[in-house]
Amino acid sequence: MKSELKEIQYWMQNALIDPSINVDSTMLDKHINTASQMGANGRLAIYQRSYYARLIECMRNQFKALVYTLEDGLFEEFCRMYLSIYPSQDPSLSPLGNQFPQFLENIRPDKEQPELWIDFMIAMAQFELDLYRIFDKEGNEAYGYADTSVQDEHLKLQLCFSVHYYPFMVNTYYQEISLGNTPDITPQEDTYIAFVRLNYQVFVHRLEEKQYQLLGFIVKEESVEKGLQEFTTYYNLDPKRVKMRWNVWRSDWIKKGFFIEI
Repeated sequence: MKSELKEIQYWMQNALIDPSINVDSTMLDKHINTASQMGANGRLAIYQRSYYARLIECMRNQFKALVYTLEDGLFEEFCRMYLSIYPSQDPSLSPLGNQFPQFLENIRPDKEQPELWIDFMIAMAQFELDLYRIFDKEGNEAYGYADTSVQDEHLKLQLCFSVHYYPFMVNTYYQEISLGNTPDITPQEDTYIAFVRLNYQVFVHRLEEKQYQLLGFIVKEESVEKGLQEFTTYYNLDPKRVKMRWNVWRSDWIKKGFFIEI
């Protein structure tokens, strides 16, 4: 019984994912009833259209800035190609776009002579995916956040926090679109970003390069004290100067909700 159900599910998924494939008429007649005014093929076609429409609409909501960058028709074409390679495998649609930036990188036609707008498109997709993941994480809202009285040994980065590097000012571009403006592609510029969710609202913070590097070590070590030590050693920095800068950054980051108390 289980094997038969699995066979039906596999058949139905393939029939929905790629309507261009000729559907086995035996399976079609076996699993889809014919209505008085519509045959099994017609009824399946309705499911095929609505299935893709729902998934593509989910992708549009996840990659809103990219839709603007590519325009809707090209974005939808990319989505259909993507979904044929990476079909939905989860009861939730949250992970649907997880492979989308890598997919765009894999199919780019300019690998020998990279074009700026394609680099930007892929960076924008990655930014929106990273941002979306913060929305979807379990956070610390129920437990609260650290305040400036907490000692370093009792500080820990909260769950809804991540740091990222992008080769364009994608944060500025995204913000302009969110405000209803029509920005041009931003120039290339090393951009370091921290995402943090505070009281169910996601914030995007621009970082200096050294701040990004330090937070990266804290993420890796899962400890503020070890992260500071590794950062200082790796870049051969003066511990006293690092401590001075850390005290300034620490106060600012605690106010922004980066840390919890342990």
